[in-house]
Amino acid sequence: MTRVDQHWMWLFGLDADTYLRPGVRVVGHGSPFFAGCPGAWIFNRERTWVVTVPPALVEEVRGKIAEIAPDLLPTDDGIRHLFGGSVGRIIGPTFQGGAEAVDFRPFSGPPARRLGPSDGSDVERLLAECDPEQADHSGVTADDARLYGCFVGGELAAVAKDTLLSPFAVSPGVLTHPRFRGQGCGRAAVSAVMEAAFAAGHVVVYQTLVANEPSVTLARALGIRNYARHTAVRLLPQGG
Repeated sequence: MTRVDQHWMWLFGLDADTYLRPGVRVVGHGSPFFAGCPGAWIFNRERTWVVTVPPALVEEVRGKIAEIAPDLLPTDDGIRHLFGGSVGRIIGPTFQGGAEAVDFRPFSGPPARRLGPSDGSDVERLLAECDPEQADHSGVTADDARLYGCFVGGELAAVAKDTLLSPFAVSPGVLTHPRFRGQGCGRAAVSAVMEAAFAAGHVVVYQTLVANEPSVTLARALGIRNYARHTAVRLLPQGG
């Protein structure tokens, strides 16, 4: 069992035997990560599947899951079998990566540094000049306390957020200015987050859509290994 495993066990509220055993299990949202989440996650690592849903749906979903093969769970047909007319938006599949300190391949290109209060206007400018949906996916906001940035010619080219998702793991969210993409700036910012995470004794987990090939490539270049995939389902309110 790895510390990345421990991170996911904590998020799902499962012990090692249950989490690592092949098969499908349905759990109610338990950890703070899922607190108040109205949707569902369908998570797959090798032959292990975890479907986490609002607690009120656990028994209903367990009964429906027994009727279909695990490989069908993240498909449109499988999702609609589980949740019927409550399905809103389906997001995924998503690449879930993980890295221990021994996996880390630090970036040797443009340097990045921890940002402070005096960099707030630079972060606001970067957010304003990026696509709003991409900025939202990154999780970066101007008032984040733990940001690392890469500057080019005095301009903030990329920023990465240092988010502690569990007692074990940090998850970097990264946003690169459109004019600086493909120049290693995002990789530099994420590398700085990873270096700080490992120094603090954490592992790193990394999430991005499988279809976002540049983001997946960035992760792998820094030593982040493919760990799992998940598909998220936004559920409409009953009767919505």
